[in-house]
Amino acid sequence: MTTPSHTPGPWHIGVKPGPFIYGPQGEEVADMRGDTLASGEARANRDLIVAAPDMLAALLAAQATVETHTVRAYKYGCVDRDAEATLAEISAAIAKATGTPV
Repeated sequence: MTTPSHTPGPWHIGVKPGPFIYGPQGEEVADMRGDTLASGEARANRDLIVAAPDMLAALLAAQATVETHTVRAYKYGCVDRDAEATLAEISAAIAKATGTPV
């Protein structure tokens, strides 16, 4: 089974009608109307949702960098447990965001 991909970023908040989260082609990503949370919390949630594609891209770049660092460290007989732990956290976050197994 193929995992569906998310709407590509960047995403933005639109207020007419709304608030909605929209993708780059104006497609609706999330409907934030009727939010029962306090306005500050709802606004923070919207901001986090809008940043999600950028954060995923940053995690993918960080994953590649840490993997390269780890491979180089092993090549020279070094083990970087901090890098290994960070890579595991990055990989788990990417898996959660993309709905794929770790």
